[in-house]
Amino acid sequence: MDMFDPLTEVDVFGEASRRTETVPAAEDVSPLSQDQKPRSEQSEGSWRAHINAVRNTVEQGVFSAIILEDNLDWDIRLREQMHTFALSTRTLTQPLALAALTDNTKPTYADASFPDPSLSDKVTEMPFVGHPATIQPSNSAYGDDWDVLWLGHCGMQMPTQRTPNLAKGRVVFTPDPFVAGHDTVSIDSKESNNYPNQTRVFHHTYAPECSLAYAVSQRGARRILYEASQRNATEEFDGLLRDLCDGGSDSATKLICVTTQPSLFSRWQDGRSDHVRWSVRMNMEKYVRGDEREWIDQYPE
Repeated sequence: MDMFDPLTEVDVFGEASRRTETVPAAEDVSPLSQDQKPRSEQSEGSWRAHINAVRNTVEQGVFSAIILEDNLDWDIRLREQMHTFALSTRTLTQPLALAALTDNTKPTYADASFPDPSLSDKVTEMPFVGHPATIQPSNSAYGDDWDVLWLGHCGMQMPTQRTPNLAKGRVVFTPDPFVAGHDTVSIDSKESNNYPNQTRVFHHTYAPECSLAYAVSQRGARRILYEASQRNATEEFDGLLRDLCDGGSDSATKLICVTTQPSLFSRWQDGRSDHVRWSVRMNMEKYVRGDEREWIDQYPE
C-alpha cells in the first residue's frame, strides 16, 4: 500500500489570488540591460504572480505545491489521474527496487538515459500496466528526484534521439479511459505519432508551451527562484520554466521535469475545455447538488 496520497500531499496556490498585489515597476523586478525592453504591466503581473507562488513554497517550507493559472478546467476524477501520474513519475525517476536489493552502491533505473542522458540515446517505452517496481520514495508520492511536474500545458513534445541532453523514457498507458477517444499525443515536429487514440504518455518535458498548471518540489522552487534572480529575463514565466526544464543555453541549471500528454488541466473557453472528459466546470451544478448518477461527458465515446 502506498504511504502517500498523490493529491493531498501538495499545497495549492492559485495565480489569480496573487494578481491583486501591487506590481512593482518592471525594472525593479528584473534587472535589464540597455538593449532590453521591460515587460508590459500585464506580463509583469503574471510573472510576479508565478514568482510569488514559487516563493511562498519556499517560505512556507512545504515539500511541494501545485500552482494554477485562473480559468482552468480539469476532470472530476483528478485524484485517480494524479495517482497514475505519481506511479509513472516514479517509474521514470526512481531507482529499481530489485537493483536496490542486490547492489547498494549503484542505483539502476528503468530508463537507461536517466539521470545521465549522455549514457544512452535509446528511447525506452514502458507500459503503465505492469510497470517495473521502484524503491519506495521517502518524501513524495511522485518520487524523491523531481523539480517540476508540468500538469497543464498548451502543447508539448517528447525527448527523442535528437535531444541528447534530455532523458528519453516514456510510460505509455493505453487505452486510458480518462482520455477522449479522438485525443492524440505529439512526439516532435519530425517524428510521426504512432500511438493509438485514447493513449496517455508520461515523459520528461521538451519544448512545453504555457504554464497553465504545474507542481514544484521544495528543491525545484529554490532552483527556480535562484535562476530568476540571476538572469536578465524579459520572457514570460513559462519561457523561463521551459528553459530550465530543457536545459537551455542561458542557464547552468537543468531541472528534472515530468509531464503527460494529453494535458490534465486545460483552459475553460466558450463553455468547453480541451482534453477534459468529465469537466468540473460543466458538472459543477451536479456536483454541488450531489447528483452523481450521470456525469456530463464532453467527449463521449
